[in-house]
Amino acid sequence: MPGPLRVLIAEDRPADAELMIHELSRAGFEPMWARAETEQQYLSELERHPEVILADHTLPAFNASRALELLRESGLDIPMIVVSGSISEEVAVELVKQGASDYILKDRMARLGPSVKRALDEKNLRAEKRRAEESVMRNLERLKALHEINLAITSTLEIEKLLSALLEKIEILLPFAFATTVRLLNRDSGTLESLACRNLDEREWKAQQTKILRGRARRVVESKSPVIVRDIRTDPRTHNPSIYLAHGLVSYIGLPLMASGEILGVLGVYTRNAHDFSEDEIEFLRAVADQAAIAIHNAQLYDRIQKSNRVKDEFLSVISHELRTPVTVITGYAALMQEGTFGEVAPEMKPALDAVVCRASDLLGLVDSILEATMLETGSASVNPEAVDLLEFVQSLQATLRSPASGEIRVRWHFAPNLPVITTDRTKLRYILQGLINNAVKFTEKGAITISAEYLEGSGEVRFSVLDTGIGIPAAFIERIFDKFAQVDSSSSRPREGAGLGLYLVKKLTELLGGTIEVRSELGNGSCFTVTVPAQCPPPTAYGCNRPEKRSPVARAG
Repeated sequence: MPGPLRVLIAEDRPADAELMIHELSRAGFEPMWARAETEQQYLSELERHPEVILADHTLPAFNASRALELLRESGLDIPMIVVSGSISEEVAVELVKQGASDYILKDRMARLGPSVKRALDEKNLRAEKRRAEESVMRNLERLKALHEINLAITSTLEIEKLLSALLEKIEILLPFAFATTVRLLNRDSGTLESLACRNLDEREWKAQQTKILRGRARRVVESKSPVIVRDIRTDPRTHNPSIYLAHGLVSYIGLPLMASGEILGVLGVYTRNAHDFSEDEIEFLRAVADQAAIAIHNAQLYDRIQKSNRVKDEFLSVISHELRTPVTVITGYAALMQEGTFGEVAPEMKPALDAVVCRASDLLGLVDSILEATMLETGSASVNPEAVDLLEFVQSLQATLRSPASGEIRVRWHFAPNLPVITTDRTKLRYILQGLINNAVKFTEKGAITISAEYLEGSGEVRFSVLDTGIGIPAAFIERIFDKFAQVDSSSSRPREGAGLGLYLVKKLTELLGGTIEVRSELGNGSCFTVTVPAQCPPPTAYGCNRPEKRSPVARAG
């Protein structure tokens, strides 16, 4: 470490000070020194930040203890070595406790050079430790900041809300950032769309921003790397600088928003003072931009899916409405022919006519299911609560249930004769139970289907169960059983027909009534579907009944 060294000597004897300088020179240092005899001179020299202080134990105006106290108050990390003609060991130890690096007797001055080297080494170690600790703290703060940004931008999939949350967090977490902007690339037109800004007049900013990809933004997009400008006011790439001048914006960094290897747009950060972005700041902003890009990419995908779903739902709704009328006419006329309204039906025609009526009824049911599913998806379905005599309701359902085509299936009913009157939507509750019963019949070739109803007085709920001895559900498919258009076997050669809407509608309608549905099933050993609904349906909301928060739909494999 020998070489140039700035030294402050608190000493009232010039000869002793020169002796100290001589010993430092012998040790290889090139000392540049100043001497202080008074406290005021000492404080003045401290402002010049010497690298080492050599202090006599006792001076006429002040002493080494006071010098150490003033050094601590300054907050400077400067090694101090006490040099004295005579000093007791107790006093020397006390000075070391107060912060002195070492103490040396003037008759042993040869120790001064090595002592200074050791003190400077210890100072360097302290500095390295502080830098390491500051780096760790800085990284922790940045991780915390990135976590906060991530929470903010992943709380929504709406692009406007996402960008607003992102820019708000950047302003809070980055003190040097005064204004921030986000411009997204339109791949179809090759233009940049100005979507969001912070601390700028949004209308003015959007009006003055050209959609043409040029200047700084073009460089960011083409290089896929940050672009830094220390003074955008004089930068030749600045288009229409009046908005930047009006807001006093000076320095700029533009960062690419990248996701899945593709550039989505540009995040711009502006400062109001000339700012040299450090490597650490650039890396941190890169991380922020990468995080934001993933969230923006997900929001764009979600938006495209939502638009696609809306188009699909509108298409299904239109097609279903258009199909319902002719199918209803076919079903009606076929039924009239079956009853002999237009004349006696020949025996050889009866099977074909029965098939027409059956298939037309199935088709009408499919159209109705699509219409119901579309209404549920668009939120236009509503609940009409009414008083329902549960005993009469179950008996009516039992009376109208068609017997399974297979004579190997027995249908059993279990319900108490004292079922109460409840308040619910009769039509939707009937649809739910009819759907579960039809599903059981469809997947049961032999054995039994057991339908039960009971009132749970303790919870004020009604529980319906449909248990079958059918083929069961594979464990891997349990979680998807209530999805729209879900089919265990989706091949064109599957033995059982259906659009995969039955259980989807059952679940959605159960939720609409404020209830829950569970399924227990084992492949080859049948299934049990259990629907629980409140005996008193809550007041209807815009989309139906309020669902109590304590209940949530579940699907469990048994």
